[in-house]
Amino acid sequence: MIPPAQHPLVSRTDLVLSTVLSFHILHQRSLSNESHVVMKAVETNYSGKYSCEVSADAPSFHTIIVSGDLEVIEPPIEQPSVTGVQARYRPGDILRANCTSHNSKPAANLTWTINDVPIPPQYVKLFSPMRDAFTGLETSIAGVNFMVAHDHFVKGKLKLKCSASIHQLYHETIEQLVPEDRPRILATGVSASGHSINLYQGTVHETEPTDQNDAYLTVNGYKGKRS
Repeated sequence: MIPPAQHPLVSRTDLVLSTVLSFHILHQRSLSNESHVVMKAVETNYSGKYSCEVSADAPSFHTIIVSGDLEVIEPPIEQPSVTGVQARYRPGDILRANCTSHNSKPAANLTWTINDVPIPPQYVKLFSPMRDAFTGLETSIAGVNFMVAHDHFVKGKLKLKCSASIHQLYHETIEQLVPEDRPRILATGVSASGHSINLYQGTVHETEPTDQNDAYLTVNGYKGKRS
């Protein structure tokens, strides 16, 4: 029997339930008995409350019913994706990016880390899940927005990671190593008159425009800790 305090979680695979036979979902009768029910190819609509009923013989006919909730999940087919990250950053730049996990039920939980340190919640924006009207599956999006600091770069690289999870049954992570945009000298040479020419023109940064389609704007700075 399923204790009422437990909340079993299963994915869309073969499922064994310690529950009751008196329900209307087709199950594998040859693999089921008085105390166990086996169902094949379960669907998310199998989620709900299941009960086990035990009755005594005559003369008391005493009956006890124990119920428990069960949730069937449908995990995403693909790993989460990250958009909006530039090729390079320098301290003082604003990093804006979105992490998206597509088509699951329920919607995946998304978390951001820098160098394996969780980003404080004030620099993360969680959007309401988008539900597909036809399939019923949900897409979750989490944005991040913070000011890049020197301490974010470990050996010249910033490790940005987004993780998607659904209970204890699904966990996928996508990671990006973003190099620091450091100053460099363009060139040096000698003029036709023989005078030395230094073509160092200050700090030159190779930056690319942020994908504003997937970025949200918040003017805040965040300095993480070195891992």
